[in-house]
Amino acid sequence: MNQESIIQSSLLQKQAQEIEENLMLIERQIQGMLELKDSLNHLSNSNEKEILSNLGHGIHMKTNLITKELFVEVGSGVVVKKQIPEVLEILEVQVRSLLEAKNHLQSQLEICHSTLQQFSS
Repeated sequence: MNQESIIQSSLLQKQAQEIEENLMLIERQIQGMLELKDSLNHLSNSNEKEILSNLGHGIHMKTNLITKELFVEVGSGVVVKKQIPEVLEILEVQVRSLLEAKNHLQSQLEICHSTLQQFSS
């Protein structure tokens, strides 16, 4: 293998590693959104008057459920009131978008691996 091929191979390996890291990040985002959808579905179908609210960083507190209206941050600190079905619809669109990005990255990763195999042949 000549010097140029070694450099190209090294760059492809680095690119493949970055793609794999992005795939893991996207997978975690998808998993988080699916868990949120499950929680919202449970909340929607539940008659419970108390819930455990996550305050962040693993800290929770028991809260009284007054309404099932949600307050969703839409950017720049702007918060809007939404009903659970609206939020579920938004999450579905976001999950589909992430799945498309995941598929695109997987295709790029396959191309990188294929090209790397050509270098090693």
